[in-house]
Amino acid sequence: MQKELITVGILGRSHGVKGQIKCHPETHDLNRHKLLKHVFVTVGKETLELDIEKSSLAGKDWLLKFVGYDAPETVSKLTNGELQIPIEERLPLPEGEYYFSDFPGFKVVDETGKALGVVLECMQLPSVKAFNVQFNLAGEVLVPWVDDCVKGIDANAKTVTCSAEFVESLLANATGNDEEENED
Repeated sequence: MQKELITVGILGRSHGVKGQIKCHPETHDLNRHKLLKHVFVTVGKETLELDIEKSSLAGKDWLLKFVGYDAPETVSKLTNGELQIPIEERLPLPEGEYYFSDFPGFKVVDETGKALGVVLECMQLPSVKAFNVQFNLAGEVLVPWVDDCVKGIDANAKTVTCSAEFVESLLANATGNDEEENED
């Protein structure tokens, strides 16, 4: 049985002559690298199991040295790889923060608790976080994670509460059924 993995960083280019590689953290805790010992690196369709020999913080990036990778040429094949760990090793988040990977399957409800749809995925768009929601009547629609729309998240109940009015306007725009009539 293969473990479910989550990405904690994206590997960059090699650094120096001793086989170190830069890694851009994809985690809320920049010091997370200190806890990483045995990791997985996915490059393309290949996933490697690697051990970290040493790590350090370099600005907002990590410098990692993997066991057995002792030259820039050996580590360069890992460039653009995803640094991953088993999901059970992820760190708890501060109050009010959520892992995007937890949202698929959450029910989307309005303020009265009426079911509207199901979250397919959560993503960071250039200007806003958004939920890709499969609505019961309208198909897939991107719902922005803004205060005017998202009124609450209950991780225990696995629900995202949205403004019925906001969702109604999104669905009207998505289906082209704008209820305003044009007067000439």
